[in-house]
Amino acid sequence: MCARAQNALAVLPMAAITLAGGEVGVLRAQFWSTPAVAVLALACAAGLGMSYFSFALRAVISATSFSVIGNVCKVLTILVNLLMWDNHASAPRPCPKPSPTPILFLNPGQPAHVR
Repeated sequence: MCARAQNALAVLPMAAITLAGGEVGVLRAQFWSTPAVAVLALACAAGLGMSYFSFALRAVISATSFSVIGNVCKVLTILVNLLMWDNHASAPRPCPKPSPTPILFLNPGQPAHVR
């Protein structure tokens, strides 16, 4: 199934969730200044551009190279976050105890080394 069909199928459930959750009232109560709308439009355009060029890049290089590039971008994003915003990145702390819930989502038909 292509991405457009998946997006089209998602419109009705998301519209129902939006209406049931009262998001329309939240949007109407929001103050929409011109700079805020401009930043939102710029962020949407950047996301659309990144999506388009990631599909173009995926067609040109191998899956391994694409994964490496994606991981490098994530690490660089974290480093920029650490350098720019002290309040949003804290010192490492012990991880919480893992939940057994993700085990329920394993496909029993897969070999053990794939899980």
